[in-house]
Amino acid sequence: MQSLLANEFNCCYSRSGVYALLDRLNIVWITARSKHPKHSEEVIEQFKENFPEEVALIKDKIKSNKIEIWWQDECRVGQQGTLSRVWATKG
Repeated sequence: MQSLLANEFNCCYSRSGVYALLDRLNIVWITARSKHPKHSEEVIEQFKENFPEEVALIKDKIKSNKIEIWWQDECRVGQQGTLSRVWATKG
């Protein structure tokens, strides 16, 4: 951001100055939520331990050696997105 201001507008700001400027413009740095509010390390570890056994049970019940595993996230089945960060106006 500092280099953009210097190159485009010929002005020099410190990092804290850039943040102060963005705050005055009512712009904030937003990110994707990294952990769900009900996140549980215990449940995750239990899933990791049981997952190979569950896959083996399914594999024994079907005739194919190929198993596709899909994760569902907020009804966007199969989406392979990335976490992104953007500058946006507040609200």
